[in-house]
Amino acid sequence: MDFATAASLGCRFATSFRAVADQAKVKGGEWVAVHGCGGVGLSAIMIAAALGAQPIAIDIAEDKLAFARKLGAVAVINGREVEDVAAAVKDITGGGAHVSIDALGNPVTCFNSIKNLRRRGPRLSDRAHARWYVGLLVVVAVAMTAALFR
Repeated sequence: MDFATAASLGCRFATSFRAVADQAKVKGGEWVAVHGCGGVGLSAIMIAAALGAQPIAIDIAEDKLAFARKLGAVAVINGREVEDVAAAVKDITGGGAHVSIDALGNPVTCFNSIKNLRRRGPRLSDRAHARWYVGLLVVVAVAMTAALFR
């Protein structure tokens, strides 16, 4: 990678990489809901797709959703066109996202990011329980970062 390409990635890509790969430890086949298709959200979609996950893009702008699909989102949800975003995510995923990222940082997206997570079942291992909490922490951490840099 040349210096110009690396410089264009900026902190949005590093923030998303840390959230998706390091903190949530996303693996192939997992569902990753990304709320907000700005710089951080689109970067998270690219990284999740590169790791073999199934990213879902959630936004209110059709042009951003179309771009998210080009970058690897397997499904898109327009928050203005559905009554319940979390229910739409659960329908697409068959139970909820394994990891959810709020890349916008407002109360509505934060709530939806938590509500759309897959429930912890009684037969899940400790690692699965821990991953659910990591998913929740990723939601909060990315939301706070997005709010700070508005």
